[in-house]
Amino acid sequence: MKRSFTVGALMALLFLLTRSFFSALLGGAGELVGGIAATLVSLLTLRVSVLVGLPRRVYYRLLSPAGSYFLFTPFFILAILGLSTLAGLIGSAAGWKDPAVSYEGPLAWLLLIHALVPAVCEEITFRYCLPSLLAPYGKAGAILCSSVLFALMHTSPVRIPYALAAGLMLGLVAEASHSPLPGIVMHCLNNACSLLITLYGLPALVAVLAVLGTAAVICLF
Repeated sequence: MKRSFTVGALMALLFLLTRSFFSALLGGAGELVGGIAATLVSLLTLRVSVLVGLPRRVYYRLLSPAGSYFLFTPFFILAILGLSTLAGLIGSAAGWKDPAVSYEGPLAWLLLIHALVPAVCEEITFRYCLPSLLAPYGKAGAILCSSVLFALMHTSPVRIPYALAAGLMLGLVAEASHSPLPGIVMHCLNNACSLLITLYGLPALVAVLAVLGTAAVICLF
């Protein structure tokens, strides 16, 4: 068990370092290149760990219809928006500063590198590779360990609490659906909503909440 967690922690660290390296080297394009490279490193680490004898959960599928699990999307985004707002208020009161992010370029490009790419790359690593690797800890242990590593990967004390909550929720959905695909959709749309609110302020917030509220009511039925 200890060996599996050590390799899992190494995987999370390699993911962070690989993405950070390309981001620092190439700027905006580095987010794209670094995310892809980091995901390939995670998949390679999982493959090597299996070859050297570490157990792996075989029922996770990268591509799966996953049924009605996509209906949790509006509830997930509303929860994370609320938690991130609360974390931001607490962080401001405590004097913590969230790392500054530069948003430059067309909206389509920003959505690609700040919403789609992180969602795909992080979900494959933290909701496919890591839970598959952490099989000795059982279902609950694998979800908890991968969620903690996912939260720590965000590094900022403002982001870690709601990243942990997001990781636990996405981990439960991945476990129930046996696929990271619903999590990819939920993660991507959450990032997109956060980006739009950051760029356009209150009008975007009102629009996002209206759309999510309507979607949540529809999903309840």
